[in-house]
Amino acid sequence: MKEKEEPVKPSSLCALPKIYRHIDPTKPRTDTLKPDGSENNNDRVDIGPTPLAFSEWEQLGLELPHLPRMRAYRLQRIREQLIARELGGILLFDPLNIRYATDTTNMQLWTAHNPARACFVAASGYLVLWDFHGCEHLSSHLPLINEVRAGASFFYFETGPRTNEHAQIFGAQVDELLRNHAGDNRRLAVDRIEAAGLRALEAKGIEVCDGQAVTEHARMIKGPDEIRAMRCAIASCEAALGEVRQAIQAGVTENDVWAALHAGNIRRGGEWIETRLLSSGPRTNPWYQECGPRVLHDGDLVALDTDLVGVYGMCVDVSRTWICGDVEPAAEQKRLYRIALEHIKTNAEMVKPGVKF
Repeated sequence: MKEKEEPVKPSSLCALPKIYRHIDPTKPRTDTLKPDGSENNNDRVDIGPTPLAFSEWEQLGLELPHLPRMRAYRLQRIREQLIARELGGILLFDPLNIRYATDTTNMQLWTAHNPARACFVAASGYLVLWDFHGCEHLSSHLPLINEVRAGASFFYFETGPRTNEHAQIFGAQVDELLRNHAGDNRRLAVDRIEAAGLRALEAKGIEVCDGQAVTEHARMIKGPDEIRAMRCAIASCEAALGEVRQAIQAGVTENDVWAALHAGNIRRGGEWIETRLLSSGPRTNPWYQECGPRVLHDGDLVALDTDLVGVYGMCVDVSRTWICGDVEPAAEQKRLYRIALEHIKTNAEMVKPGVKF
């Protein structure tokens, strides 16, 4: 178990606490930061935008997020929701919720179906991360995390017939944290949890409450740095889409084109793509046919949804439809285009401040 300092207080969200760490003489020293406030160290452990992304953003004149400030804002948003709902804390297993609370990443897709990581946020701001065993170093650059532990795995693939035993050990840790950092408040929000874990918490007298509402309402209002991060992520996605368009030509497969989006996203520091929604020709309707081995022909419509998780972990979901080859669109394609354009213009005019969903 690794202990760090007390969390940043609400009145000093931008004054991050100092963290004293052992100096590793094998690592080069760096006294500079990247434009987003992250460490300018080629050997750093955390992921992030690549030089290509930074270069493209600079050419576009984009203002970059300040990551330490964005992290503090997000933690405060969770705390505000906990206090408003009279909750002692929240326990998170969803890797996207853990990312929001801590800005840590570790095998995001694998842990989405193998819940080996968790984090606890007290209404007081005390933050504990349970990471995969041997992964303490992955969060060493994040001072808002007070402790890093291991031992949040209690699912059969990992713990087998000892699942209940591991869940009880974990439940005891959560109970201790709740008593130490929430006083007499036994109300704990949980976003999702294995059955053995739920039983272990309830056996400790903890009142388990809905945690998904907490996290969804917390991120409902974006801070200035989150908006900057979203703009950067969208710009990188659009750059990758430019490469996708260049890949569209007769004789290639849908998978060939889809691979260009994956490559463009990863090259800029993006993370993964949630779906496989690219189709061509007659496969574009009905929608939701996943991309496959179909070979493109001149005159085919090629339609896609990006559904990608890009730089800074931001989801960018935009749609594009192009025609394969330098050919005149068919009459039916023109008709569909006019209908789609009318929908977009009408809906865009309806989006105004104060308008209800």
